[in-house]
Amino acid sequence: MGQRWFDGYSADIEIFLLHGGKKFDVAQIGGGSLILRDPAPIPAGTNVTLIIRIDGREVSESVLLTGSAEIAEQPVPFF
Repeated sequence: MGQRWFDGYSADIEIFLLHGGKKFDVAQIGGGSLILRDPAPIPAGTNVTLIIRIDGREVSESVLLTGSAEIAEQPVPFF
Protein backbone atom coordinates (compact mmCIF):
# COMPACT_ATOMS: atom_id res chain seq x y z
CA MET A 1 0.00 0.00 0.00
CA GLY A 2 1.18 3.55 -0.61
CA GLN A 3 2.13 6.15 1.93
CA ARG A 4 -0.29 8.56 3.60
CA TRP A 5 1.00 12.10 3.90
CA PHE A 6 -0.50 15.10 5.69
CA ASP A 7 -1.54 16.60 2.34
CA GLY A 8 -2.79 13.47 0.54
CA TYR A 9 -1.96 9.92 -0.53
CA SER A 10 1.01 8.50 -2.42
CA ALA A 11 0.23 5.27 -4.29
CA ASP A 12 2.70 2.43 -4.79
CA ILE A 13 3.01 2.25 -8.61
CA GLU A 14 5.05 -0.07 -10.84
CA ILE A 15 4.95 -0.04 -14.66
CA PHE A 16 6.91 -2.38 -16.90
CA LEU A 17 6.93 -4.33 -20.17
CA LEU A 18 7.25 -8.10 -20.45
CA HIS A 19 8.88 -9.47 -23.58
CA GLY A 20 10.74 -12.71 -24.20
CA GLY A 21 10.57 -13.66 -20.52
CA LYS A 22 12.28 -10.41 -19.50
CA LYS A 23 11.00 -7.39 -17.58
CA PHE A 24 11.75 -3.84 -18.79
CA ASP A 25 11.01 -0.94 -16.43
CA VAL A 26 8.96 1.96 -17.78
CA ALA A 27 9.95 5.42 -16.56
CA GLN A 28 6.97 7.29 -18.01
CA ILE A 29 3.77 6.55 -19.92
CA GLY A 30 1.09 8.67 -21.54
CA GLY A 31 -0.36 9.95 -24.77
CA GLY A 32 0.20 6.72 -26.73
CA SER A 33 3.90 6.44 -25.93
CA LEU A 34 6.16 5.24 -23.14
CA ILE A 35 9.75 5.86 -22.07
CA LEU A 36 11.89 2.99 -20.81
CA ARG A 37 14.42 3.42 -17.99
CA ASP A 38 17.09 1.47 -19.92
CA PRO A 39 17.53 0.44 -23.55
CA ALA A 40 15.69 -2.74 -24.52
CA PRO A 41 16.38 -4.98 -27.53
CA ILE A 42 12.78 -4.69 -28.74
CA PRO A 43 12.35 -3.64 -32.38
CA ALA A 44 9.40 -1.70 -33.79
CA GLY A 45 6.43 -3.90 -34.72
CA THR A 46 6.77 -6.14 -31.65
CA ASN A 47 3.84 -7.18 -29.44
CA VAL A 48 4.65 -6.87 -25.71
CA THR A 49 2.68 -7.04 -22.48
CA LEU A 50 2.32 -3.76 -20.58
CA ILE A 51 1.84 -4.27 -16.83
CA ILE A 52 0.61 -1.53 -14.50
CA ARG A 53 0.45 -2.22 -10.73
CA ILE A 54 -1.15 0.31 -8.42
CA ASP A 55 -1.23 -0.53 -4.71
CA GLY A 56 -0.92 -4.25 -5.51
CA ARG A 57 -3.68 -4.32 -8.14
CA GLU A 58 -2.41 -5.36 -11.53
CA VAL A 59 -3.70 -4.61 -15.01
CA SER A 60 -2.05 -6.11 -18.09
CA GLU A 61 -2.57 -5.22 -21.72
CA SER A 62 -1.07 -6.57 -24.92
CA VAL A 63 0.27 -3.63 -26.95
CA LEU A 64 2.10 -3.22 -30.25
CA LEU A 65 5.24 -1.08 -30.14
CA THR A 66 5.26 1.00 -33.32
CA GLY A 67 8.71 2.41 -32.54
CA SER A 68 11.97 0.83 -31.41
CA ALA A 69 12.76 0.54 -27.68
CA GLU A 70 16.49 0.20 -28.23
CA ILE A 71 17.30 3.74 -27.02
CA ALA A 72 16.56 4.66 -23.39
CA GLU A 73 14.79 7.88 -22.45
CA GLN A 74 13.26 8.22 -25.92
CA PRO A 75 9.47 8.00 -26.42
CA VAL A 76 8.31 4.68 -27.91
CA PRO A 77 4.87 4.91 -29.54
CA PHE A 78 2.44 2.02 -29.03
CA PHE A 79 -1.20 1.04 -29.48
